[in-house]
Amino acid sequence: MKLTAADFANSFGERTKNLPKTLLDLIQSEDLALYPLSKSDRDLLLIEIIERIRSDKQIIAAGNRTSAWERGWAENLELFRQNPSSDSALVPKFVRPDLPIRWFKTYYTTNKVNFELSYINILRHYVITKYFTSIDFLYEFGAGTGFNLLHAHRVLPKLKLIGTDFVQPSVDLMNEIGIRRGLPLEAFLFNMLSPELEELRLKQNSAVWTFGSLEQLGGQLDPIIDYFVSNRPSICVHIEPIVEFYEDDSLEDYLAKWFQTKRGYSSGLIHILNGYQKKGRIQILKLQRLNFGSLMMEGYNLVVWKPNL
Repeated sequence: MKLTAADFANSFGERTKNLPKTLLDLIQSEDLALYPLSKSDRDLLLIEIIERIRSDKQIIAAGNRTSAWERGWAENLELFRQNPSSDSALVPKFVRPDLPIRWFKTYYTTNKVNFELSYINILRHYVITKYFTSIDFLYEFGAGTGFNLLHAHRVLPKLKLIGTDFVQPSVDLMNEIGIRRGLPLEAFLFNMLSPELEELRLKQNSAVWTFGSLEQLGGQLDPIIDYFVSNRPSICVHIEPIVEFYEDDSLEDYLAKWFQTKRGYSSGLIHILNGYQKKGRIQILKLQRLNFGSLMMEGYNLVVWKPNL
């Protein structure tokens, strides 16, 4: 089956008629066909995933992960310096090509080398056009290579872009992108595990964006969410794995939940936000399971909220 605008509207929790033409054109331009697995191929894939989970030793937010992120973003920085006009240097290494993907709790193969990146491009375009059109400053926390901010600039070129990360190569890369390409982009070192209000105070009429960065905090989410609430941005958008969204009616969900829990990806975001909402400090606008994922988990879900000003 080929995914259509209606399929993406369903994923995003929208009506197709409410999607902007630029997004509809982007969906139409992509070859987004999915091919179901045979029973034997599905069984072999699930066995492979189980073996991967059993042997996996990586722990999110472990001390040795800092050096791994430094090395990873340094590689992207060097690739960018070799070819500053190429966007391929900015694609994070964890977006892996040529693998089966998850779509509504079922595995599929594709004929597109990097189907996951195509989905990301469509998702980002939706978020940018839905939530950022009336703001002046866009802050992405844990921005990595800055490739989300670069996409935001192409959609809304008047946006002022601010990226943060906790390792220097990422910050250097984003600042070089801003300089070499003449973009309104600047970046700063910022540790989301111990944020200080005065260290980086958000400007008025700003938006906060995280894209797979809260997941890396090992569940220590209270400090950064309190920082966001205290800064009173106009809107906060999180695209993150949400372990609480998995259900108990499919083996695919069971394995993804097992994998996320074993690695220690952050959980509890919805619980924390519900607490702030009960206190009258924020309003939750959207909690959407997107039902799309990569081989091991669903890393993309949509959480949107705003402080009560």
